[in-house]
Amino acid sequence: MDQTDLETWTAFFMWASLLNLGLLTLTTFAWMGFRSQAHRIHGRIFGVSTSTIDITAYASIAVWKALTVALFICPWLALLILG
Repeated sequence: MDQTDLETWTAFFMWASLLNLGLLTLTTFAWMGFRSQAHRIHGRIFGVSTSTIDITAYASIAVWKALTVALFICPWLALLILG
């Protein structure tokens, strides 16, 4: 692998990691702020309980975090070590 390609991929994974972590943080704080409105809206539309909405939201955030670590942060760290 050429050194320029290595630097390009390292920069890509760094920015992708930062973007995903920023959006994940923003989503988490948005969920904390608008949780009661989400309960009301989703409960009315889909007829589900507040605990089901909470479990779904927290599971979605957890999957997003795991995918960010696996698909962006780990490759970025590997490229940093390789470079």
